[in-house]
Amino acid sequence: MSLYNFSFLQMLFSRFWLKLISLALAALVWLFVQSKEMLEVGSTMEIKLVVGKNLAIGGAQFIQKDVTIRGPRGLVGKMGEQTLDATIYLPNSAGEKRLRVEKRFLDRSLDTRLSLTIHEPYFSVRIEEKISKTVPIKVALQGSPKEGFYVEKVYARPSNVTLSGPKSYIANLKQIATETWDVSDLSAYTTRELRLSIPTDVATMFSEDKTRVSLTIEREKVNQRFSGVKVDVLGSGLIARTIPDNVSITLQGHLPILRSIRKDGLRAFVQTQDLPAGVYELAIQVQIPQNTTLVETIPEFATVTLLPEK
Repeated sequence: MSLYNFSFLQMLFSRFWLKLISLALAALVWLFVQSKEMLEVGSTMEIKLVVGKNLAIGGAQFIQKDVTIRGPRGLVGKMGEQTLDATIYLPNSAGEKRLRVEKRFLDRSLDTRLSLTIHEPYFSVRIEEKISKTVPIKVALQGSPKEGFYVEKVYARPSNVTLSGPKSYIANLKQIATETWDVSDLSAYTTRELRLSIPTDVATMFSEDKTRVSLTIEREKVNQRFSGVKVDVLGSGLIARTIPDNVSITLQGHLPILRSIRKDGLRAFVQTQDLPAGVYELAIQVQIPQNTTLVETIPEFATVTLLPEK
């Protein structure tokens, strides 16, 4: 080993323990300074309002307040990223109340070395009598089924819901809606569970928070006219003449069914049973195929002349 290298090592290790102790003392001084340095951070206090059993809050059940936390840097740490939870038990009497948020309402106590400043600490709340009411559930639908189909019936089970809450809200409530269901492109019977649209600004207790909705989807019905349908005279052995001797019939039904109907398969007639010879104004009756509905007959009456046989 050269003389130069030996001298370097000798200088490096001389008074080694003294240098190590100096380094440790410096670290302790740094930690002490850090612990004594004061720091302020902003945070949020989430406050839950609680009221007596027979009362209700006429408004939001939760409020927020901005706060500032001040204390030693090492203790404050990351508290600015956390939300402080608090609970306030409201007075057990109805009416408008003005209250102050204080540190003592926190769900968990802060370290005594920390100070808490609550910005705009006062708030107002309305406490009301709590009542219950049962109202129907309205199913909210949007969109249209597949082309050529329509929603024939809507079922909701349960179809009613019982609500409890502040009198000013519950007393005027007529119905409660579901979340919106988009029925676009549906073409068959469908069932789905829908949540009820619970108000966010009123602390309301629901007997149910959802309902099962069933939709009956049917083909659209259209109208089709059949002209020149012969009018027959039934129930008489006399010679009969009718004016007019044919009618136009309009039927309603699903398009595939209407397309399968032929004019000569329809029957229009007047009933003359037990009528003597004479002239009569008689209603024209029509026999129609199954799964169709008679919309109109033009004309609705026929003049029938009954002549005695020669």
